[in-house]
Amino acid sequence: MDRVASAAAGETSTGVSVARLLAASRRNLGPRLFSSGLTLVAALPLMPVFEPVAWFAAVCLIAVAETWVTAHTRPDGPAFAGVPWPQLVVRLTNGAVSVLGAYLFWRVDSSTARLFAVIVICMSILYILMQYYARPKLLTLIASPYLAAITLGAGQIIIGHVHRGQPWLSITSVVTVVYLFYVMWKASEQMAASRLKLQQARVVAQEQGLAAEAANAAKSSFLATMSHEIRTPLNGVLGMAQAMAADPLTRIQKERLGVIRESGEALLAILNDVLDLSKIEAGRFELEEVEFDLDHLAKGAHSAFTALANKQGLSFCLTMTEQAHGAYRGDPTRIRQILYNLISNALKFTRHGEVRVSADYQDGQLLLAVSDTGIGIPEDRLAMLFQKFVQVDASTTRRFGGTGLGLAICRHLAELMGGGVEVESVLGQGTTFRVSLTLAKLGHSAGAADEADMAPPETGDFGAGLRVLAAEDNTVNQLVLRTLLAQVGVEPVMVENGEEAVAAWRDGAFDIVLMDMQMPVMDGGAATRIIRAEEAAAGRARTPIVALTANAMSHQIAEYLALGMDGHVAKPIEAGKLFACLELAFAEPEAAALAEAG
Repeated sequence: MDRVASAAAGETSTGVSVARLLAASRRNLGPRLFSSGLTLVAALPLMPVFEPVAWFAAVCLIAVAETWVTAHTRPDGPAFAGVPWPQLVVRLTNGAVSVLGAYLFWRVDSSTARLFAVIVICMSILYILMQYYARPKLLTLIASPYLAAITLGAGQIIIGHVHRGQPWLSITSVVTVVYLFYVMWKASEQMAASRLKLQQARVVAQEQGLAAEAANAAKSSFLATMSHEIRTPLNGVLGMAQAMAADPLTRIQKERLGVIRESGEALLAILNDVLDLSKIEAGRFELEEVEFDLDHLAKGAHSAFTALANKQGLSFCLTMTEQAHGAYRGDPTRIRQILYNLISNALKFTRHGEVRVSADYQDGQLLLAVSDTGIGIPEDRLAMLFQKFVQVDASTTRRFGGTGLGLAICRHLAELMGGGVEVESVLGQGTTFRVSLTLAKLGHSAGAADEADMAPPETGDFGAGLRVLAAEDNTVNQLVLRTLLAQVGVEPVMVENGEEAVAAWRDGAFDIVLMDMQMPVMDGGAATRIIRAEEAAAGRARTPIVALTANAMSHQIAEYLALGMDGHVAKPIEAGKLFACLELAFAEPEAAALAEAG
């Protein structure tokens, strides 16, 4: 094991990892300039024009300087933690300018502008943490401008409280800064420890001839942890954005709030793609086998993109043969995911003409096709199209965005369903993707049940009579949960761990329990087992329990249901899904038990 540890440490100490960091920074230059441009647009209505324009000019100059310095810096020159000093100076200057941009928003007398400034700083720290977590000294140095900005902002708030004769309110600001520093430190420790474990597992597996299997297992564990760590702050951003959307806002405030929410949802979509790919590679991906109606599924996918197609001035049509109509048995969620991905790509790469979606059923296979009259794909790139993290060329990501995971996931999903994905394309004329899926056709319509699945959940007022017990240890998540439930007239009883949840359940009659899974003292799984055991022993009526957690992988959800839970809502919380779960409180005990068994 000493040899394993030393090998892993040796890998960390080489210049290879530094080179990868620098290469990643260069690749992100385009997205950084794009996000800076969005910040410029958001700032123009709030402050004198010359301020954001001058700031954006400084960002562009730093980008040019970074490119020049990277190309002309000698690798054997003076360095800090393996990074040449000239490049490090450029990085620190870039951080200082980013903080200046956040300050321009902070000084505006607007809660929306200050929220934007805080989000910019926090997302910057998250990006730095994800990139430099394995090098603590480098992480601390590069993050120092952002940490200093948060400290100064908190100091300004503290001074304001003191001047207003409310010094006790300063405690909240101090705790917030200390908590942020603590979370960053612990996250860095956990990520570095996970990385070290991954390296050690790789070396051991190579010695035993099992390198690929061990690496995939370690990666799945690492991604499951990161899923939880990233979804938790995203829950705060998206949850409060949903809550703020219900408040009276000006048109400009609504537009800015829309940018915040869309950016968070885009980050969540990338996270979901990475997790899907991890589950497929680890062999943990499971498909559902349920009855669904293809007409409803296809029309729903078509309706979801009709507005976007109309906005782009494109013809967008759906055709289904007589053989394709009817009900099937399979996984409608994953079939919908394939269609959404292919349609989204077609609209993204088509500026004129049309996008066509068609469906047919022949010889036991459902045949789907998505055709467009877009830019097309060079013939020599078709073979690489379904590889992970691959785009047609480097400019594709800069011009159109994307991670290069969507098509790889589509092919994996199709293969899991006994089929595949093929592509035909002519450069400058368009592209056609053909999907084949081996599905059993039931020969009749699935009826209204599928339509109900597609309909958005109602979000009416449940009234103060609904008794909700919520177990959640994170203060930000507690605030999000209280705020969202208040919109439907519910005031939950909030506890901070599973032991308190069990005690509260024993002392009171609750209609439903919202249970986080990872909590101190006692986790949500142990609390659920105790509640179910005591219900059975005392003959007490079953209380619906819903897992409310950032753990969203399929095998984790299956474990929660096996523990006796009745549902699951992933973080970041979608208000509609949360409100739909509250309906479990009105279900008969027999119906709740049947839902668990299903």
